[in-house]
Amino acid sequence: MRTLITKKRTEYQYHINDNEQAKCVMLPCMSLELQNNMDAHIIIMHLKELFDAASRTKRYETSNKLFRCKMTYGSSFNTFVLRMIDYFKKFGQLGFVMTIKC
Repeated sequence: MRTLITKKRTEYQYHINDNEQAKCVMLPCMSLELQNNMDAHIIIMHLKELFDAASRTKRYETSNKLFRCKMTYGSSFNTFVLRMIDYFKKFGQLGFVMTIKC
C-alpha cells in the first residue's frame, strides 16, 4: 500500500513539473494580461479546443473527398485504390477511426 502511495506521489510530482515547464514555454509568448489570468492547464485546454476545431474541419474535408470519390470510366483501378488508401491514412493521422457496424 505504501509503495502505491509513493508511486502516485511521484507521478503527481512529474505532472506538476511538466505543468511548470509548459508554463515557462508558453507564457513568454503571451501578453501580460493573458499571463496573469491563466495557468498552464487552462492554456492547454484552450489550445486543445482550438486545434480540435481545425482537426474536425480536416476530418470533414477528408471524409467529404472520400465519400465523393468516384472511379471514372477508363481510369486505372490501381490509382483509385491508392487514393482511397491515402484518405484512410489521413484519417489515421487525424486520430479518426472508421468502424464497420453490422
